[in-house]
Amino acid sequence: MKFSLQSRSTSGLTLNEHKRFGSLNFRASRSKSGFTLVEMSVVIAVILLLAGASSLGIKPYLAYRDGRAAGEMLRAVKAAQLMYLSDNPSTQVTNLTQAGLLPYMPNGSDWDAPTHSLPSVNGQVPTINCTVFPPVAVLNNATYDPSGSPTDGLWDVGQY
Repeated sequence: MKFSLQSRSTSGLTLNEHKRFGSLNFRASRSKSGFTLVEMSVVIAVILLLAGASSLGIKPYLAYRDGRAAGEMLRAVKAAQLMYLSDNPSTQVTNLTQAGLLPYMPNGSDWDAPTHSLPSVNGQVPTINCTVFPPVAVLNNATYDPSGSPTDGLWDVGQY
């Protein structure tokens, strides 16, 4: 009894295919079905590179956000000064106090509360000088405005 190697098949493969692949129960080897250590290392390196680039790109945004928050707080104090002075026209700006302005702060803001204070600068929190008009941020006994411009709306309330 003679048979052709091409005609007879087991498991969907011809005998020639079984000879070529080396066994009747041919399966893909384990090393071909997963990722290699080099491929995983490359993927992790790319993810770390993207994370590092995004952290560098967010720093200017955080500085701008802090400047905007400071400007909003200083504008709230300026509005409180204007309302207080309209109710007490004989009071001089140099005689204003934080306690006197507190009832005039919008939305009941308290600039000494941690949620309403100015953003910290190198671990120090600037204070608000409410005895000048418009109010200014003070750090180390000097007016603090890292932007250097009194009209940009960051860390200041602009010129009056």
